[in-house]
Amino acid sequence: MDISFTVPQATEPVVKPRIRAALGRASAVLQERGNLLLMILTFLFCLLVTFSWLVTAQLLIMLLAWVGALIPHYGVALLVQDLGVLLSGLLFFLTVPPIWLGRLRMAGLLLAGESPLMAEILYYYTTPRRWGRAVLIGLIIALMVLIPVVLGLSAFVGALALYDELSFYLEAFVAVPILIFSLLLCVAFGLLLLFLSGFYLLFAAMAVGNSKLPLGRALGLALQTGYRSLPTLFVFSLRSLWHLVLSLCTVGVLHMLWYAHHYIISYLHLGRMLCKGDDPV
Repeated sequence: MDISFTVPQATEPVVKPRIRAALGRASAVLQERGNLLLMILTFLFCLLVTFSWLVTAQLLIMLLAWVGALIPHYGVALLVQDLGVLLSGLLFFLTVPPIWLGRLRMAGLLLAGESPLMAEILYYYTTPRRWGRAVLIGLIIALMVLIPVVLGLSAFVGALALYDELSFYLEAFVAVPILIFSLLLCVAFGLLLLFLSGFYLLFAAMAVGNSKLPLGRALGLALQTGYRSLPTLFVFSLRSLWHLVLSLCTVGVLHMLWYAHHYIISYLHLGRMLCKGDDPV
């Protein structure tokens, strides 16, 4: 699959029409015969692989914790237990990201009008080079997600810690408004982080959609495209968060049946429009 990302031209931003075009295109692709069923099956398969990793990681950590308990030296025992966490993390990046990226690639094939087989989800396991590329993409994406999440959670934890500290010295009618104001600042900070994440939001689409593009070049194009399209990507992310909230209200049923697939196809189509500088149609 080659989405043919190019450096976007300096055009006037078209926010809502492009998002509507991306969402509409994703709906049209999923409504084609067999596409929605294929995406649901691949989603369930990815969940199965992820769950298998969770079980294996827990067993590995428990085994090494049991071995560590038999070691009399505390420092060595602690090192053995930490080794279980490191091995489970390594196992995650070696097995889970290639499957999810294979699903993203399948969504790109559907977007391109092709009819991929279920086996295409194993694309990144077919050669060592593809597998290594998927592992590197997964590491970069994990870092991209980890930075804003850690910053956002740190802000909320700091606000709660500030309230706990002030509650010893101030009355509730003073401490509670300070807490509410702090939480509102945290929400604003979270929205700012979400806005800034648009700088690199398209990295996965570029890295997966252009298999011969070096990852450094894909990241550079993502940053350049994100810089030109921050408002569009921010509104798209907000809309996706709203869909996630709706999915949570149905205990994930909507996510499994529609939104999980609709998001990645619309994400790829929006990225293609932004990179090519296409106007919405």
